[in-house]
Amino acid sequence: MTALFAKKALLPQGFEDNIRLDIDATGHITGIETATKPGPGERIADVLVPGMSNVHSHAFQRAIAGLTEYTSGGSDTFWTWRSLMYELANKVSPDDLAAIAGQLYMEFMKSGYTSVAEFHYTHGMAGNNAPLNMEMSLAIFEAAKQTGIGFTHLPVLYEVSGFGATDPVLQQRTFLHTPEAFVDLVEMLETRVKSEPEISLGIGFHSLRAVTSQSLAEISTWAGHAMPDRPIHIHIAEQELEVRDCLEFYGARPVEWLLNNAPVNENWCLIHATHMIAKEIKGAASSGAVVGLSPSTEANLGDGFFELPAWLEAKGALGVGSDSNVCTSPIEELRLLEYGSRLRERRRLISTSPEHRGTGAFLWSAAARGGARALGRKAGTIAVGNKADVLGLDSTHPALCSADSDNILNTLVFGPSQGAIRDVYVGGLRVIEDGRHACEEQISARYRKTVKTLIKS
Repeated sequence: MTALFAKKALLPQGFEDNIRLDIDATGHITGIETATKPGPGERIADVLVPGMSNVHSHAFQRAIAGLTEYTSGGSDTFWTWRSLMYELANKVSPDDLAAIAGQLYMEFMKSGYTSVAEFHYTHGMAGNNAPLNMEMSLAIFEAAKQTGIGFTHLPVLYEVSGFGATDPVLQQRTFLHTPEAFVDLVEMLETRVKSEPEISLGIGFHSLRAVTSQSLAEISTWAGHAMPDRPIHIHIAEQELEVRDCLEFYGARPVEWLLNNAPVNENWCLIHATHMIAKEIKGAASSGAVVGLSPSTEANLGDGFFELPAWLEAKGALGVGSDSNVCTSPIEELRLLEYGSRLRERRRLISTSPEHRGTGAFLWSAAARGGARALGRKAGTIAVGNKADVLGLDSTHPALCSADSDNILNTLVFGPSQGAIRDVYVGGLRVIEDGRHACEEQISARYRKTVKTLIKS
């Protein structure tokens, strides 16, 4: 048992002063004392707030972040960017992936993410050989354990190239599995994660265009029996072309078809869900599924912008993620989500509720709760029974020094708050201290060496 004292902490009922968290050996909060004093030798934090869960990451893409910002000479879209991404995916080895993910996960934690869902489809060159495919997953595990981030691994079924079971293109060869080989991989990974306290397992379907309806139904049914209450993620309605192709093939829009043909519930996370109409928004929100938004990537690729006001009106759950990792900060993701909505609506303060009149407080709290649920992780609030995934803020930081309790999260999200996150705790362990990771130099040196070699090859 350890204890963490905070001069101020955000509890479910609001900010409270002089708080002690009792944390057990598994990293869960077992008790919360209020209006207390620090004991001898206890760690003392300034301001504690819940950490953020990153609902969607493709770690390997960190290696080309910023390197695709040039024109091909024609009309540049998601699909032209995808060709450049494929080039990288086909070069990354397990060692490369571990180096890239280590740098990325360290950056996540320094920016406020305490856990991440890795949407993992770079399985390697081994075809349907599950033991060899597992090497890429184990490389990701290495990075998660080295950095200390909370980790939900989502091996992804990628089966075909497009609607109608079209044959995969050559560049997709590192992604592919038959449904049978995919189940083998997941079962082998399940055995490996049982002894890892901060690593858990779910599954992903790449998209409706990349899996057949039969495979989606079979794997969903299998997961419901073999992995009940585990996360299931899927890219959905990301691109307008995807919507048109889905309408042509299935006679329904992507989210509409998914809701009618899959057991979508609170365990599911619908990644992007950018192009929904009113009935899809209502249906998806009613299902309990979390939408996983990556505003920075969606903007970078020109995908479109999520219908946030309608989703909030439907009382839908949301989380944020980094996707292509052109941005590694939840603060920037939330800021862009709100500001983009303001530009579309031509008004201020889109994201509020009766409980949270402050936009930053609303967004942070909603995304922390929704994100934790999307990862299958008991976190998102500082409460007994939850993981002690918390951020220690510096109340003397210029962005926070004049903020009262009502404005701490508002200024964190919408003020010039870079550097305001001082310490980061995952399961009660301090993984970032005074803005630095204990293995920072080693992790960054390995990343630099790896990426320079990859990009030049």
